[in-house]
Amino acid sequence: MYYQEWPLPRDLLNERHQELYGWKIDWHTMGEFFERVEAKGLSPNYAPIVGQGDIRYLIMGPDYQRKATKREINMMEEEIRKAMEDGCRGLSVGRDYEPSIYADLGELVTCAKVAAEYRGVYTSHSLRTGLRKARRPGEYPPPKINGILEAIEVGRQAEMPVQISHLSPLYDIWPGGSEIMTKAAMEATLKAIDDAIEEGLDINFDIIPNHLTGGVYACQWLVALLTPWLKLSGSRELFAKALRMGEFRAEIKETIMSGKWYGLNPNINPHWADSPTIVSCKDDRFVDKTVAQVADDLDVDSLQALMEILMADTYTKAVRKGGDDSVKLMFYRHPEMMIGTDTFALDDKWECRNPPWYMGNPNSYGGFPRYFRRAVRETKTLTLEEAVRKVTSLPAKKFRLRDRGVLRAGAYADIVLMDPGMVTDRGDQLSPRRYPKGIEYVLVNGVPVVKKSRHTGAKPGKILTREKS
Repeated sequence: MYYQEWPLPRDLLNERHQELYGWKIDWHTMGEFFERVEAKGLSPNYAPIVGQGDIRYLIMGPDYQRKATKREINMMEEEIRKAMEDGCRGLSVGRDYEPSIYADLGELVTCAKVAAEYRGVYTSHSLRTGLRKARRPGEYPPPKINGILEAIEVGRQAEMPVQISHLSPLYDIWPGGSEIMTKAAMEATLKAIDDAIEEGLDINFDIIPNHLTGGVYACQWLVALLTPWLKLSGSRELFAKALRMGEFRAEIKETIMSGKWYGLNPNINPHWADSPTIVSCKDDRFVDKTVAQVADDLDVDSLQALMEILMADTYTKAVRKGGDDSVKLMFYRHPEMMIGTDTFALDDKWECRNPPWYMGNPNSYGGFPRYFRRAVRETKTLTLEEAVRKVTSLPAKKFRLRDRGVLRAGAYADIVLMDPGMVTDRGDQLSPRRYPKGIEYVLVNGVPVVKKSRHTGAKPGKILTREKS
């Protein structure tokens, strides 16, 4: 009820995939996947990395909630070798997610060493939250800094470069609001990376530009906090009626307080009600207030306040309000920082058809323009030249993309023409699917894919497989 099983069986997925797109997923190797992608065509270039979690599931199947055997790890090595031979540029791992959260350091290092033989990069979504499922009272996540130290240790033992995904301060400060404490948490986080670099290791990290929305998706509906029960009810209207039943409300509260639902878990975030701010609701009493403020006004607990708002209007919209992006700007100054949007390539019409009705994240449409607006034009944290380096030649060098990320005779013509004085993102949490301003032309392999700020439909992109030499 609370979590979707991962992954879906191929046959089950293909039935729907055939219906939607007219073709089936029929590949079994990375090489076959590359052939299919290039046959269909793509506008950007694509540098592939093989997922350790996917390999783990391929070998272990649904019995992955345990330590792998030596034989299973040997089989993982074989599959990673095939993927690297097919052209992958490294090994990625998602340590807060199934099935990779069940891997131990020995398994990770053994897998990484195979990629290292091919001069691959170890890209790590480090272990910082723990498994993003149930978290019961008294169960605590691992120390966040340990995830970074683990990624560095894999790089050290496998003797390979490491890329740490979407870094943030790895020490919690409560109460917030102290610039001194926030800066100290950021500096302590970076010290772990700087110490590794001083040791001689090749370590980089990336930052997500939009500090409020993160990556992946955007959702404007307050009811999404109670998605499992919304789906159980069948519709918004039936859910609102069900919430008027005391037993139903009590069941939701009991489930939430027991930690079964990660999407709203006071055991993880006791201050969750301070963030969602109501921007539209049929009951005007709630507009421009956080759930916590509504709870104070009604003299009820925060969960009851959430339900009172949704009983009034299950179409209530809310946004996250938070502090400024000063911490990101501090991270931007680090010479090994890159930008990563942590999201998908989606058009401006895409949205999920089912609860919680996700839309594309603002970073999908304007993450990099936001970076240039904030880092260069508005705060002058970086020079234009340094800001460009961090999203072009620096990542190209890290992932060994030969003749990419530079403007010179003989290099590939991957070129963005933008107006530094105008470039900006335009999306927000309520209307995320807005294309940016200030980007006039984009050329991929010499072919215009954006012309006068509009996509041309061209698909000159290539799979940038690993160079054999």
